[in-house]
Amino acid sequence: MSTAASPVPLSHPPSQQARPTSPSRSPRGLLPRWACAVLAACLALAVFAAGPHTPKADTSSITGDQDLAKQVIDLLPDDYQARGVHVSVITADGARHAGIGTAASGQQYTSTTPMEIGSITKTFSGQLLADAIARGEVKASDPLSTHLPELAGTPAGEATLEEIASHRSGLPSFPSQDMGRLLRAQILGLNPFTDSIDQLIDSARTTELGERGEFAYSNLGISLLGEALARAAGADSWSSYITERLFTPLGMERTTLTIGQEDIPDGAIHGVQANGRRGQSLSGPGSSPAGAGVWSTPEDMTHYAQAVLTGTAPGGDSPQEPRWPAEVMDGIKLPGEKIGYTWYTDVVDGHTIINHGGTTMEYMTHLAIDKESGKAVMIYTDQNNDGTASALAAALLTDGQKISAAHAPLSAEMLPQIMILGIFTILALVIGLYTAARAASVPSRMAAVCRAASLIACLMAAAASGPWAYLPGWILAVAASPGMYGVVRGIALWTQLPALPRRRAWLGWMQVGLSAAFVGACLVVAWPKA
Repeated sequence: MSTAASPVPLSHPPSQQARPTSPSRSPRGLLPRWACAVLAACLALAVFAAGPHTPKADTSSITGDQDLAKQVIDLLPDDYQARGVHVSVITADGARHAGIGTAASGQQYTSTTPMEIGSITKTFSGQLLADAIARGEVKASDPLSTHLPELAGTPAGEATLEEIASHRSGLPSFPSQDMGRLLRAQILGLNPFTDSIDQLIDSARTTELGERGEFAYSNLGISLLGEALARAAGADSWSSYITERLFTPLGMERTTLTIGQEDIPDGAIHGVQANGRRGQSLSGPGSSPAGAGVWSTPEDMTHYAQAVLTGTAPGGDSPQEPRWPAEVMDGIKLPGEKIGYTWYTDVVDGHTIINHGGTTMEYMTHLAIDKESGKAVMIYTDQNNDGTASALAAALLTDGQKISAAHAPLSAEMLPQIMILGIFTILALVIGLYTAARAASVPSRMAAVCRAASLIACLMAAAASGPWAYLPGWILAVAASPGMYGVVRGIALWTQLPALPRRRAWLGWMQVGLSAAFVGACLVVAWPKA
């Protein structure tokens, strides 16, 4: 008898059992790698094209005296890097004005355009000191505490008015306890002169002084000098004092002192910093005697220069007498080796020139006067590292040669910007290299967005930080190149990526938080302040 065998399902070892397959993405994505590389190169070129570039003056845009404008254009260096310049050549009988270039706002530079004059204002303070001495209101040897009793018993209070006016008081340029705020202002493009005069006096009580009798340029000192003169005259404020004693007698009707950004006069032209961006204009009542927030027109400065030329300015000729040694800046032809009451004196090609310059967040200016020839020159340039202002003034006074340097030499004040630029550029390169190396294995769309946002924000901060007048813009494009490849590769894989990580989602959300904080920090640096 036989039995029929029924089929029995065969069992397989667990290791051989069929497993469900999971979808996998192609490492090629939507585009091959070579196409991603080409697109990344195009994006890097776009970063270079849209990135930081120092402006160049449009020499076809001219106002005023055409012959003077042509003379100035011939003297400017070939790589001149400001957007515009205004020049006044002044004699006792009249003036020739010429504006070259067009501002970012589309305005032209004319003899009635309000522009910041910066530390040229210090010569106003020097003239008014001599005037106050002549009136018997103060003595050159008066300690500062004689007129600012709040400083009695402090080293700052012992400095004499004469020492302060010649930058030999030992007072620093800024209160020593405010250096952190000054650093932030330099990095972020903020106005550092926000203190009231009462706050400056309070800071001066505890600030650290240098060696008395040695030259050390001091914005703080001149600010305190201005307040001392105003109090000695019984004036309500520095503003009312200088208006009554200087602006009104000389017919400087369009010269204004600003307390805040909202006080900037109508029609004013704004310049740029060394990074090519506009910073906040200087303003603040406490530092006004030193040049913070002082706007004037070329016509008003003509009135002032003519009064100095003819000896009719308040204080006469005595403030300009070169009495003490001054510090000479490397690479700058003026201001000079001697100083009087804020006025510098130098001898250039046989011409004795009294002068003073000004630097703000937006301008570099210079007023130079050759009293023997009866001629003065006032220069406004709308970039705050433009090294041509003093050289151009000297060349126009002495029939000098074409200027070789297009910007001022690198100074210690530039170091924070260079350091911040280096940090953000290196970070952009590191983020970019990581993004490119991990592009094929990015775990989610969330991660791809975080990497791209961090890279772009870092590039924005680097573009906003650097003194690009001194550095080539291609540095930023090179730093961006690896990251651009990673971004393009991530976009090519976008449709195959999950929205969130499949595993350890908490790490993805932590990455979002860290990226958001990093992007926020970058935007604080990159966001325009004006």
